[in-house]
Amino acid sequence: MEFSDRALRNSVALLVFLASLVVYLLTMAVTVSFWDAGEFISVSYILGIPHSPGTPLYVLVGRVFTMLPLPMSVAQKVNFLSVLTASLGVLTAFLVSSSVLRFMYGRPRSAGGGVARLAGPLAGSFFLMFSDTYWTNAVEAEVYALSAFVMGLCTLLALRW
Repeated sequence: MEFSDRALRNSVALLVFLASLVVYLLTMAVTVSFWDAGEFISVSYILGIPHSPGTPLYVLVGRVFTMLPLPMSVAQKVNFLSVLTASLGVLTAFLVSSSVLRFMYGRPRSAGGGVARLAGPLAGSFFLMFSDTYWTNAVEAEVYALSAFVMGLCTLLALRW
């Protein structure tokens, strides 16, 4: 059987995404938490304007999440927005770092080389996933998870371009 670098990378990427999604879902805030979370939940529900700078993208995406037919409260739906985008942010961090390694060193020639080439991005994405600041912002209604995902996606798209 021939070694497929792409299949291995996609499998590990799926593992990273699912692991972060499960961890963040299990630790997600079930209601309003401290600081800005209550404000972001309420303005997402009514399409209001939060404190400066306003974060219009988060409010609009949060409004879409409040309208999803999920068996959750409004607070849980907006918190789920942060959970999902933080998991996607961890995924993009893995994909960016593995893309940079592939650009630097080329395609691996063996399965062992492919695994070794993905060990660093895997470790880095798990360090990001379990870091205190990222985890705290991933499980409550906060704009940083969406911001991390958008920045990671833009970086990944720039690398592909």
